[in-house]
Amino acid sequence: MIAGGKSNVLVVVLICVLFGTFQLLMGTGELHSGGMGSVVRPEPENHRSNDRVRVKKVFNPDASLSVPFLDKINKYWHIGGTAEVRNMKSIMLTSAGQSGKHGVVLSNGIGDNTITDFEIVVDFRIYGREQRQSSHIGDGMAIVITPENGFLVRDLVSSFSRKQYEINSGGVHAKNVDLMGLPNNLPGLALVFDTYKNNYRTDVEIPYLDLILNTDPQKDMYSVNTDNLESTSKKLTPKHIKLHPSTIKGDITKLRIIYSETIGFLKVDIQYQKEGDYWIELYQSNEKIYLPKNKSSGQRFIGISALTGDATENVEILGVSTNEYHWNSNEREIQDSTTNDNLPRSYEYAQALKNYLLNEFGHRIALEKDDYTRWKMKMAQPNYENDLNDRVENQHVNNNKHQSKSSSRYIILLLFLVLIYISSVYIRVTKKHLRRLKRRRATSQTLLPT
Repeated sequence: MIAGGKSNVLVVVLICVLFGTFQLLMGTGELHSGGMGSVVRPEPENHRSNDRVRVKKVFNPDASLSVPFLDKINKYWHIGGTAEVRNMKSIMLTSAGQSGKHGVVLSNGIGDNTITDFEIVVDFRIYGREQRQSSHIGDGMAIVITPENGFLVRDLVSSFSRKQYEINSGGVHAKNVDLMGLPNNLPGLALVFDTYKNNYRTDVEIPYLDLILNTDPQKDMYSVNTDNLESTSKKLTPKHIKLHPSTIKGDITKLRIIYSETIGFLKVDIQYQKEGDYWIELYQSNEKIYLPKNKSSGQRFIGISALTGDATENVEILGVSTNEYHWNSNEREIQDSTTNDNLPRSYEYAQALKNYLLNEFGHRIALEKDDYTRWKMKMAQPNYENDLNDRVENQHVNNNKHQSKSSSRYIILLLFLVLIYISSVYIRVTKKHLRRLKRRRATSQTLLPT
């Protein structure tokens, strides 16, 4: 009985020691992470949704175009060149068979063109005499966001008026149309759709896209004759961006420009009619970009133009939709107030806008069930290279740490269980051995002579 009692005590002591050791090992991770329940602290859904509440997308009708076109054109836009307005159908900037022509539609500044953080979607079609013709057409189309519209708005018939305008605008070539129907040194962002090879050194088949930024009309100029090769403009894309052949075969194409002055972000996506209703990213800024504004009014004007040379084509504008990203409060609150962390409200707005854009694209992708379509949609997802991505990266790091710590705990638990099993086997064998010794002693005592 005494030996049995001692073995039972030994079992209890051993179990207590092992249990204490296990708690100590498991508790080590908790000390660094604040407890097992706080190892991973993902961003709460209500915080992410708060960015959607605080930042809202507001439609800007003054900077948009839709049928009936004449209503908007007469109020907020100017038409230049040979552009034709087909009130219930489209705006035909250039027509196949008409050589050496150009057409322009440009916001006139009467409406709300003070756009800071915005999204612009342009619907268009490009095709030859026949809808599926894609050979020997040209020259192309441009979409611009510019601080200048005086070259089209003002009466610049006389050489004196043109000279005066060039002085006031910093040197804009008012009568030049090399930028697909616009002045070649027009300040601002230009997306140039090239549909004709002027330079034999161009190594990309048409159609393709170039993104350029002009900030100084005295220095920055687009070169149409060299297909942008010898342009002095800032080239946002080092190479031509190849576009789908359907772009010049009469299919409806949508181009989306997302720009935020607040965070210096620019993104360009495209949507092909036959590919599906998802966006494909063409460009995203890796550095902060500033698009110039009109010095007097602070406005940015939206323009679309087209140009023909010896080769001609139909360029139709089917619609322009402009939305702005606004803080869901008044502007004075953003400028004057501070956050709970004593940071300017404008800084909080910038952070909320970053999260809003990320959540918007992430939400759309999450809703898509088809894996192949989801993969293609991800091509259009924002990929901020700077501090916005840090939040996501930190979350991945935390998740990896949590997975690593969880794995370590499982291994420790497994080792603990194995140790308990080995200890129990050892105790059983020891107890069995002690019982055998006890029986042998009892037997040897009964066999001794009296």
